[in-house]
Formats: sequence, C-alpha cells, structure tokens
Amino acid sequence: MSSKFGGFASTLVYLNLSSSFFGGRVPLEVSRLSKLVSLDLSSEYYQPPVLDKVTFGRLVGSLTKLRHLTLDGIDMSSINTSHALMNLSSSLRSLSLSDCDLRGKFPSEILHLSKLVSLDLSWNFDEPIDKVTFDRLGRNLTELRQLSLSGINMSSITPHALMNLSSSLRSLRLKNCDLRGDIPENIFKRPNLKLLDLGGNQNLNVPKLNHSSNLEVLGLSDMSISTEVLDSVCSLQSLKHLYLIQASFPGGRGFPLSIMNLSSLELLYADGAQFSRGVSVLPVSIGNLVSLQYLSLSNCSLTGSIPTSLGNLSQLSVLELSVNQFGGKIPSSLANLRQLKYLNLGDNQLEGRIPDEDSLRYLNLAHNSLIKVEQLPWTVLDSLDLSCNAIHGHLPIPPHGTTAFLISNNSLSGEIASLICNVTSLQILDLSSNNLIGVLPHCLGNFSNSLSTLNLGMNKLHGIIPPIYAKDCQLSYLNLNGNHFEGPLPRSIRNCRELEVLDVGNNKIKVSKGCSNNEPPPSNLSGGNDGSNSNITFGWKVVVIGYGCGLVFGLIAGYVVFQTGKPKWFVTLVEDQQHGRQKNPKIGNRSGGRRI
Repeated sequence: MSSKFGGFASTLVYLNLSSSFFGGRVPLEVSRLSKLVSLDLSSEYYQPPVLDKVTFGRLVGSLTKLRHLTLDGIDMSSINTSHALMNLSSSLRSLSLSDCDLRGKFPSEILHLSKLVSLDLSWNFDEPIDKVTFDRLGRNLTELRQLSLSGINMSSITPHALMNLSSSLRSLRLKNCDLRGDIPENIFKRPNLKLLDLGGNQNLNVPKLNHSSNLEVLGLSDMSISTEVLDSVCSLQSLKHLYLIQASFPGGRGFPLSIMNLSSLELLYADGAQFSRGVSVLPVSIGNLVSLQYLSLSNCSLTGSIPTSLGNLSQLSVLELSVNQFGGKIPSSLANLRQLKYLNLGDNQLEGRIPDEDSLRYLNLAHNSLIKVEQLPWTVLDSLDLSCNAIHGHLPIPPHGTTAFLISNNSLSGEIASLICNVTSLQILDLSSNNLIGVLPHCLGNFSNSLSTLNLGMNKLHGIIPPIYAKDCQLSYLNLNGNHFEGPLPRSIRNCRELEVLDVGNNKIKVSKGCSNNEPPPSNLSGGNDGSNSNITFGWKVVVIGYGCGLVFGLIAGYVVFQTGKPKWFVTLVEDQQHGRQKNPKIGNRSGGRRI
C-alpha cells in the first residue's frame, strides 16, 4: 500500500480500498487524512495487510471526524485491544473489525461508543465475553441496528440475556458463539429484527415459532432441528432467505415438504443437510417456490430424477445440486431458466443432453455419465467443466468468452483442432487423460495472453513441442506428461516467466542439465538422453507428475475469480464454498462478496 495517501490530507473525506489485494503494512500516512469521514481498508487477501499499534494509535487519535471505520480482515494481532479502542471517536456510527486476529478479552472499552448503529467484532478474541460486559453492551449501545458477534465465545451468556439488546436491532449475527440452552421465542417476535443467524450453536434449542415474526433472513446451519421446529419456521411468511447448511433433522423422513409453504423464499442454502437417515427425493413441489433465485442442495443424499418442475423457477440464477445421487437425464426444462447464471450438477449419475441456456456463465457437469456432446451452443460462458464422464468423439470447442474449459478423463479422440485458438480468453485448458492424437497446433502456445494452465497430459500426442511461446506468455502450469513428444524443449519456453509447474515426463523430450537455476529437475523429466542445448533459464518452482480426475474447484476458483474478477454472484458462491474457517457463509451484505 502506497505511503502517498498523505498527499490527500486536505481534501479526502471518503476512502474505500476494500478487497484491493494490497499487502504489507498500513502506512502511517493514512493517519494524516484528518478530514476522513469514512475509511474502509477491509481485506480478504490470504496475506492481509498489517496494522501495527503505532499506526492504529495515530489513526484513532487523528481521524476525529470518522463516522464509519471498516478494517475487516486486517492483521491487528500486535495491538492491545483495550487500550487502542479506548481512544476511538465517540462519534463513530459504524465500526467493523471482523477477523482482525484481535486477542484477549472482549473489550469493554468499546461500550463508550454510544452512537454506534453498526458493530461487527466477529471472529476475534481468545476469551469468553463475560456477563457484566454483555449486559453493559445492551444498556449502552441503545441505537444499534446491526450487531455481529459471530465466533466469539458466549458460553457464559444465557440466551435470555439477548432480550436486553437494543430494540432497534435489525440484524443480529451470533454464529458459532457456543450459546447454550433455550432461546426465548420473543427474540423471533421483535418487530424490527429482519436478520437472525444462530448457526453453529449446537447446544442451543430453538423453540417452535408462530406467524408473528417479521424475520426475512434466518440462519440455522450446523444445528440439530426437530421437524416440528422446522415446520414452524416454514410458517414465517416474510422469510426470504433460509440457511440450513449441514443441519440435521432427527426423525426426518425425507426432504421437508413444509419448506414449500415459504411462498416468498428467494434463497435456500442447505448444502450437506441431513434430511433423513437415508436418501431423500427432491419433491416435484419444489417447482412451486417461484420466487427462488438461489437454490443450493449439494451433498444432501438426494436421489431419483431431477424434477422437471425446476423449470418453473423463472427467477433462479444459481442452481447447485452437486454431490448427490441423481440419475436419469438432465431435464430439458432447465432451458426455460432465462436468469440462470450458475449450474452445478457435478458428481451425480446423469446422462443425456447438456442444457443449452444462453444465460449460463458457469456450468459443471463433471463426474457424471455423459456420453456425447454436440457442438457447445453458448455464446457466453465463463467456466465449463465436463471432466470425468464418458464423452467420446472429437474435441468440442467452447464459446469464445470461456475462461476455464475442463474436459479431462473422457474418451475424446482425433486431433486438437486449431479452432481452439479462437477462444482467446482462456485461462485454464485441461484436455488430459483422453485419446487425442496428432501434433499440437502451432497457435496453441500464443493464442491467449491470459492462458495460465494448460494440461494435455496422458494423451497420444506426438511430434515436437512448437517453439512459439510469446514474450507475454502467462503460463504458470504446463503438463505434457504421458504423450509421445520428442526433441528438445523449445527455447521460447523461457518467455514463460510465470511458469511454476512443468511436467514433460514419460515422453522423449531432451532437457539440458542446465535448464534449472533453482532446483534440479527430477530424473523422469527427460525421456531420452540429456544432450540438448536448450539452455532454458527460467526458475523451477514445482515439477509434478500430474493429478487425478479433473481440477479441484479451488483451482478453478483461484484462476477464474481472483485473476479475472468475476461477477459478485460467482465470487459469493466460491467464497462461501471455499472459505476455510467455519464462520462462513455469513449472512448479510458486505463488499467483497463473502456475505450473501
């Protein structure tokens, strides 16, 4: 992060650098922006910026006009929380310090910020919040409308103490707080409360609810919920978003039909939910939830056919049914979903035609029983995964705008058509473990300035590797293992300055002993004698021998999202599936897409 921001000291009132992937230390010069009213430095970078105690002390001491401060994801582990927060301006209206690695006790010093409307201290602190501090929080912060304490140990707080919180609360997030006992029904009846997340509190008992609740968003993920309680939840006519991720339903006898009563439901996120002890069938009546925009039922032990009634959900933009036991044909009615952007039917036993809906941006049909693919029909498609099927015939060519195309572990035959080089936006191309023959098209080395992953391993390709890698080559992963290539590595491969993985094992490639300037290549890298004069000079970081069936979702996400900046709906879904800590998915809306 540049130290030049101090040059704006006399004018800047609003600064938002959220999710900008900046690293290093937050510069002291930020504290010179004395006119700032709003500052957002939040980060989701895996190496977050560091905010030390000196800079933070100057920041809170100098920025006296601040009304909104957001530092989510910033490393603040070196800061003494109690002393630092004591000096925050009493005029603050919103403070968000989620996931900042703050340690020790919950800071009672925060309670002097009586004008706070929004407070997020989630996923911090080593020690439980005590009863006295929590009671004062309710008495002092009477204007709070949004409160998130997710991930903070509240085992010493009785659920009835939640009734002392501000009556103005519209949003209350208490995910994974180790709350125990019976939560009072009156919490659900608060007239202003629209969002309540209690997920992950496995020792918390949720009561049967009545129709008087105004809740629009409810999180009960990773909890054990009786069918009677779920039936009462499904009587809440105002409910729009319901989170049941990895929830279990003792006594359940299949997919709960009471969910069909939620006529206003826009989002159902229930990945990993255990609806019964065995398998369940997705009922035809799912097509009655005509307001649904987001339906995610991955890994729910669902079997039978995918209901054709899903074609009635005209507002649906995300459909996630992967890792189930669906069989039969992919319903042709899915082509009716004109708003559908994301479709994941991977890891089932499906067959038949691929839905040809033009609106799709992400399609995953990996690990199914597809046999034949006609010419791919879409005009716009960011990511297409057809790996691990039984597809035969010639290699289909993806749409021009595709950034990730995976069709490994099939039975494709014939040559790689040079038409593939027309897909100039490709970043990931995986054609490995097929029966492709012939020589590589000469255009394959330089047709795309963005191609970072190329896997042609385990085919029957032959000839030399074309010497056509352009100076702006972006390849970081190149796998040609298990073919019949011969001759030397081309000199032009040294133009690939980003190359981290190169696998040319099990060929007849000649590689000079001087090709590595960091580590010696493994012995199987050369299929012939080491007599070449290639003199490749790039640095080896990793050399691998290939991998199993298809790329993992995380690799696709890493390239497709973080290198290209995909739409918010895609970023949100990726991060909800991939974020390593149990704090996600968060409910709500925050820049960066982690919350829905």
